[in-house]
Amino acid sequence: MVWKKLQGSSFPASWDPAKENVIEGNLTEVKDDIGSNQSRVYILSTDNGLRAIWESAGLRDSMDMVQTGQRVRVTFEGRKINPRSGREFKSFTVEIDDE
Repeated sequence: MVWKKLQGSSFPASWDPAKENVIEGNLTEVKDDIGSNQSRVYILSTDNGLRAIWESAGLRDSMDMVQTGQRVRVTFEGRKINPRSGREFKSFTVEIDDE
């Protein structure tokens, strides 16, 4: 018999683009109104298990085009400055497996 320790939350580990600039997997679920900011979270099934991607302004429009079950790769392109507002934002590239 093998025992597995259960944690208090079954929420998957969050992706940290500052430590790992690319994440790839199948979109399994989109959760809305999560956490104190009522954020959207995208759940990916990766080779290393389930991972959570928290929404950001630079990510939401592209991720909303990904269908559940589709394979997706998200690449963090770094922080950039919006030329119109002068505000900094996180820039991402979102790609889907089109086969």
